[in-house]
Amino acid sequence: MILITGATGFIGHYLLARLLRAGYACAVLVRPPQSESMGRLAGLLAGVGLDAAEFIRAERLVPLEGDLDDCWPLTRDATVSPLDASRPSRVKGWPSARELRVATIVHSAASTRFASGSDGEPERTNVRGTRRLLDWADAAGVRRFHLVSSAYVCGRSAGPVAERFEFDPAAFHNDYERAKWRAEQLCVEWAGQGRADDCQSQNPENGPAGRRSHTEGSRSHTGFGRGSRSLTIHRPSVVVGEFGSGRSVKFAGFYLMARATELLDRAFASACDADRQAVPLRIGARPADRQNIVPVDYVADCMAAIVGDPGRDGRVYH
Repeated sequence: MILITGATGFIGHYLLARLLRAGYACAVLVRPPQSESMGRLAGLLAGVGLDAAEFIRAERLVPLEGDLDDCWPLTRDATVSPLDASRPSRVKGWPSARELRVATIVHSAASTRFASGSDGEPERTNVRGTRRLLDWADAAGVRRFHLVSSAYVCGRSAGPVAERFEFDPAAFHNDYERAKWRAEQLCVEWAGQGRADDCQSQNPENGPAGRRSHTEGSRSHTGFGRGSRSLTIHRPSVVVGEFGSGRSVKFAGFYLMARATELLDRAFASACDADRQAVPLRIGARPADRQNIVPVDYVADCMAAIVGDPGRDGRVYH
């Protein structure tokens, strides 16, 4: 069984669809009320040609009501959370992730907010939520973890960015980049069985402690899970709609720029002044600042192939 967080997200529902089509049984953590979240998920899956009810009846799609702030339905008896034993679960009757014998976690849930808000995002979901999920993985004995991160953990790095974790990252542009890097750091610590406040490289060439001083250059890590735990990090870049149809359920980022360009073009075309209509619409950009834009179906295909092949575990993928 694969446990997926963020299944109602843009990348998440495409990835879930790929895994279901490939024959995997998947549990999905959905926010309460479950009926609304599952209705939304059913609509998303219908958009890519799948009938959620059919997979639920076949027990290949199992909803778990909860969120990363509590993780209550992930407990053994669905009554007490190992993350907070003082809080009884609101969820009764559903099997827990432990009972479902979850072997793999795919953590796709994330906040994409760039700046911190009064609700604690993006740190609440991206950092604290990841920490809680890792704590539960420990309690439940899950040893295989896939993190859906972001290419933008590189921050203000210049030049090529390697498929590895940087322990000494460049400065970040915003709180989102910082939170996603911190989530990676927590996962790397978990994979290396290190402390959450004392990050250490597990690269064998760095000696038993695996920690290098700043005078020895930038510390990085390219392989994870050489012991009992396995971590794989996926770093998509700017994700847009499907390659063939353009289907998208999220119109932010790239789409905001595209929409603004369209509105400007319409405004110029409808201008009464003939001279203004003759002025070409140009969007200023620097040729050196190339953008990496990738279709969501390609991203999901790559991730599903990696999740489905344990031989590819323990790496960072761009």
